[in-house]
Amino acid sequence: MALRATLDTPAIHKAIEACSATGGGQVLLPPGRYLSGTVHLKSHVTLFLEAGATLVGTPDLDQYQHPTIPEFMPEARWGKWHRALILGDGLEDIAIAGQGIIDGNKVFDPTGEERIRGPHTFVFVNCRNVTIRDVSFVDSANYAIFFQISDHVEIRNVKFTGGWDGVRGGCVTCADVRYF
Repeated sequence: MALRATLDTPAIHKAIEACSATGGGQVLLPPGRYLSGTVHLKSHVTLFLEAGATLVGTPDLDQYQHPTIPEFMPEARWGKWHRALILGDGLEDIAIAGQGIIDGNKVFDPTGEERIRGPHTFVFVNCRNVTIRDVSFVDSANYAIFFQISDHVEIRNVKFTGGWDGVRGGCVTCADVRYF
């Protein structure tokens, strides 16, 4: 099945914004393939991928953004190396769940880490109460999940296939991180 060239990022952002504006809830991706650059999560919002839904990272590197890494962290000097398909920055009560797939698409970056690594699949920094449950991460172009300075993180029943690496927590003040 060919992947559409049209980005679904604006539609996904519109749904997340609408959900956030009403106090939070669940943004549902039904079965289908969704091509996207960086998706910005919002506090109190769950991104739920139904079985058969696949969020796919675009090969267009200009469509990715990175969080603001606190200056005291060594990673702050690396900037674009922390770009992400899904991004949470300074949020609380966020989740990614469902039986769907998040496909990093092995996006190649000749200027990235080791002159090959592209965007991480999910990056969150300075977040609290994060749940990642039941989804599959495939072909991450860098770490599938990268987090820093975050508390109360639960990663449950998540599958990692292909790609570079699974989970990397650069936690200076991370507390209560649980893997199941």
